[in-house]
Amino acid sequence: MYKKILNNIFSKYKKTLYNLKSIILITVKNIVEHFLVLIIQIFPGCNSKFKDKPNQILIILSHGIGDAIIFAPILKKISVLFKDAQITLLTTDRSYEVMIEFFPEFNYIQYLSLLKLRTLRNKFDLIINSSRWIKNYLIDIILRPDFLIGFNYSLKIRPGENHFHRAERLLMQLNGKLSGRQEYQFLQEKYQMKVNTCYNRLSDKGKKIICFIVGGRWRSKTYPLEKNKILIKKLVKQQNFTVILIGKDKITGKKIGGCIKGIHNLCGSTSIKQVIDCIRGSDLLIGPDSGLLHIAIAFDIPFIGLFSSVDPKTVIPDKYLNNIITNNSCPYQPCYNENHEPFCPFKVPKCINIEPELIIEKINNIYPNFLNDINE
Repeated sequence: MYKKILNNIFSKYKKTLYNLKSIILITVKNIVEHFLVLIIQIFPGCNSKFKDKPNQILIILSHGIGDAIIFAPILKKISVLFKDAQITLLTTDRSYEVMIEFFPEFNYIQYLSLLKLRTLRNKFDLIINSSRWIKNYLIDIILRPDFLIGFNYSLKIRPGENHFHRAERLLMQLNGKLSGRQEYQFLQEKYQMKVNTCYNRLSDKGKKIICFIVGGRWRSKTYPLEKNKILIKKLVKQQNFTVILIGKDKITGKKIGGCIKGIHNLCGSTSIKQVIDCIRGSDLLIGPDSGLLHIAIAFDIPFIGLFSSVDPKTVIPDKYLNNIITNNSCPYQPCYNENHEPFCPFKVPKCINIEPELIIEKINNIYPNFLNDINE
């Protein structure tokens, strides 16, 4: 009886408890963040503009593939602004795999322990911090550069700001400016002469290639397995398609590939080069919010993006927003707010539970006659 009463109370106040948990987490993080920012602002070069051109620049890229792609045009512009400087990128494993392909001329340091980073103290004239990760603030404090540019100390965060606008504002602090909103042309040019070996091996002459991104970083970024099967089965029924599964989720890839004949499962078995080849060679990419989706955007490949916990307006260029499907059926949406990764109160996230028919309808609306009639 008591258990039933407690369950009823929890169900009634579930949203309140969720909000309280979120508020506590955000408050604690903000206190720590503001404390670290106060320490950083003591640095002589934190809030002032540098007069001499730096010789050693460190750029911190602490997140995944998508954030690295968004920041790529800024990196290109920085390399032009400071062509005589030695530029080093501090990356995660994920961002390193992509950046080394596009910027082989840079030096790279993958994330080290804070103790090991002490060996680099006073090495850099300028540090550019591209995100608000707590560890990044600690890195700034340890390395003590002559000049420091980053969010919340030299660049004030604007709530709900588009990440592209934010990156442009950071570039303006370096006395630089982009000539256009997104300058991805140089990424395409760098790959223009490379052979699509993976694409050539899997492509069937005369058939269109559809790539599916399987899995996701969070549950709310992972399209449900059963709905993925339904959608792919509908596509496979048409003989003029080659379907390729990409991503790191080996288990889900096997579950889909094992029950549907005629598809190529590359999940967890390809390098980033091979994945880029597949995306570049595809006629359409379908998948949730991920770094691979941003690669399709960078190379101007047709795509359909499935968004949930993240507001697409903050990370997708304006001209591609029509390619996005969002399922606004959750009271907490969008639950990702830059302060924490979302913790979902539901066993199965509602926000990514998008019906396959909606995806098919979106494809037909954006790319008429691409699928023809695939209904049963």
